[in-house]
Amino acid sequence: MFLQSLICLFITVEGSRYIVHPDGSKEFDGIGIGIVSRPTLCEKTTQNGDLLKVHFNGSLGDKTVFDDRYMKETLEFVLGEGQMIDGFEFGLLDMCKGEIRHLSVPPKHAYGSNGVGSLPSRVNLYFFVELLSFHSVANAPRRDNTFAIIDKDTNGYLSADEIQLHLKGTGVKETTGSNGLRQMMREILEEEDRDKNGYIGHNEFSGTKFYTEL
Repeated sequence: MFLQSLICLFITVEGSRYIVHPDGSKEFDGIGIGIVSRPTLCEKTTQNGDLLKVHFNGSLGDKTVFDDRYMKETLEFVLGEGQMIDGFEFGLLDMCKGEIRHLSVPPKHAYGSNGVGSLPSRVNLYFFVELLSFHSVANAPRRDNTFAIIDKDTNGYLSADEIQLHLKGTGVKETTGSNGLRQMMREILEEEDRDKNGYIGHNEFSGTKFYTEL
């Protein structure tokens, strides 16, 4: 048993080597991948370029949940396009439809030494992820990092001034009615600022928010 506990397998997926431990969990450069459940029949698995639909929650080491909105809502993103932190994306490679995984992501594959929004710096992030469905997408378009574009001071929060500046830059005018600047500002803050502190945090933002290089 002692010798068995020391045995690891090296597997290559999408050009990257990771370690498979005796308990079935995997590790790549500190990224832990635990399989909670996996369908018996699995004819196809995820790869870069696939459009994934998932449910997930994110927590810190002390079990504090920092993001659970996508336990009820569905998150869609193209794997390998940098729309999520690279540790999250790597952890979903070679995954079956209906599979549930537990991911452990170290800071260097998350936000590094920079805290984002309510998240402190230099912390491991933990995710439970359920893959609802996926399919390949030919020539998938790369989406802009909307959150980072608006967040001019890079503090992890969107202020009213930053939102207003962005809207003006997209051509929104200070006119009356539903398409006017003031009304759009009011609706955005009412919908996105869930904790009502006057700012839209990274975890509150529902638009495209790359988890890399913020």
